[in-house]
Amino acid sequence: MASEDTLEQVAKSGDINKLYLKIKDNPKILEEVDAIPFVDTPLHTAAFAGQIEFSVEIMRLKPSFGLKMNTDGLSPIHVALRKNHHNLTRFLISENEKLARVKGREGLTPLHFLCQSSSDENIRFLIDFLKICPDSIKDVNAKGESALHIALGYGNLRAFRVILGWLKQNYRGDAPLLEASLLRGVDLDGNNILHLATLKGNEELDFWDEQAIDLLLEMKPRMHINAKNFEGKTALDLAFASDLAEALASGMIKRKLLKAGAKLGASVPVVNDENKLISIPADYGE
Repeated sequence: MASEDTLEQVAKSGDINKLYLKIKDNPKILEEVDAIPFVDTPLHTAAFAGQIEFSVEIMRLKPSFGLKMNTDGLSPIHVALRKNHHNLTRFLISENEKLARVKGREGLTPLHFLCQSSSDENIRFLIDFLKICPDSIKDVNAKGESALHIALGYGNLRAFRVILGWLKQNYRGDAPLLEASLLRGVDLDGNNILHLATLKGNEELDFWDEQAIDLLLEMKPRMHINAKNFEGKTALDLAFASDLAEALASGMIKRKLLKAGAKLGASVPVVNDENKLISIPADYGE
C-alpha cells in the first residue's frame, strides 16, 4: 500500500517506513528526482528538518543526492549548516567524505559557511571540522577567497583566530607551504588577507580589525606585509589612502604596519619575472 504523503512530506517527517512505501509504489521515484538538474531532493528536505536517520538512509540509497544542488545552488550539507544541524552534517560526511569539500553557490564550501557564524556551537564544530577534513582549508570560493577571507568579511574574529591557530599547530609535511598559500592568497582584486584586514579596518574602524592585523603580523615571514595588489598597492598604501586615515583606529593600523616594517608600494622593488625566466641557463636540469 502506497503512502498518501508526498515524498517531500515523508522526508520532512523523517519516516523511513513511509519512504519505502513510496519506493514500493514507484521503484524509480528517487531516479526521477535525480534526473532533474537542480532540485530540492529528499535529502535537502530532511537536512533542512534535521532528520538525521532519514538523511543517512536516503544517502545510502542515493549517494548522488549528497552532491546535488537545489535551485538556490545549495547542497544538502549547505542546507544543514544554514540550520545549524551540525550532527547531521557529521553523519553525512561519515558516509561520503567528499561532501566536506562540496562547492555550492559562488563556490562556497561547508567550511566557508562555518566561518560566517561566531556562535559557541558553530565554533566548536569549526574546530572539529578542521580535524575531520583538514584539506578543506585549501578551498577558495569563486572570488578567490579562503576561509580566512570569509571570517574576516563577516567580522568573525573567533573563526579567524581558530584558523590561524590551526595553521600554527599544523605539523603536516606541507604545513609551511599551506600556511604561506593561505596568507598570501589573493582575491579577484589581488588583495591578500592583510590588504583586506586593512581595508576593513579603514571602513568600519572596529576594534576587532586591529586585533586581526596584530594576528596577521605575528605570522611573518610567511605573511608578506609588502605584497602588492593588482593596482600595485601594499597594505600600507591602503591605510594611507583611507579618507579616515587620521581617525583613531585607522591611525593605529598605520602605526602597527610601520612598526612591522611595512612599506609603500612605490618603495618596494618590482620583481621582473621575465628577466628571471630568460636568465635560466640553457643546461638547467640536465
